[in-house]
Amino acid sequence: MLKRLCVTACLGLAATPALALSCLAPSVTDSFNAANEREETFVMAVGEMTRTGPDTARPDAVQTGAENLPAPYSFPARFSGLSAMADGFVNPLEVDVTVEVSCVSAWCGTPPLDSYALFFLREDDEAGVIFEADPCARYSYMTPTEQDLTEVMGCALGDACGGAN
Repeated sequence: MLKRLCVTACLGLAATPALALSCLAPSVTDSFNAANEREETFVMAVGEMTRTGPDTARPDAVQTGAENLPAPYSFPARFSGLSAMADGFVNPLEVDVTVEVSCVSAWCGTPPLDSYALFFLREDDEAGVIFEADPCARYSYMTPTEQDLTEVMGCALGDACGGAN
C-alpha cells in the first residue's frame, strides 16, 4: 500500500557519456513501486497533461558544468483526468502541475504530454503538485489498459504488487 495512501486519491541511475542509458521495460507495478518507496505523498491519476508555459531552469538543479549536456528544467502544465479512490479511478481531477524534467548524462525525461497515461503526481505543501519526468519514465505509464488500472489499484489496496518485468 502507498505509504500515505489517502483513500480519496493520494496514493539510481549511473551513466557516463560513453554508456547508453538502460531502463527496464515500463510496467504499472514498477511505477507504483517507485512511488511507494518514496516518503512523499503521490496521487495516482489517469488522463492527459498539457503544457501551459515555457521551460525554466530548475533552481535546485545541480549544474554539471559539462558542455553540451542538458540541464534539468521545469515547466507548468495542466492535468485533466481521474484520480484513484478505493473503488477505482473515479474522482475527477483538474489541477495545475509543475513538470520537473531530470537528466542523466545526455538523456532527459520526456513527459507524456497530450496523451492518455497513468501518472503518479507528487504532492508538495509548498510547491503544489509535481510530476517528475525522469529519463526512465518511472512516474508515468503510457496508454494503460483496464487490466493495468485494475492491477495498479490492487497494489494500492494491498494486493501483491509485482516488480520488474
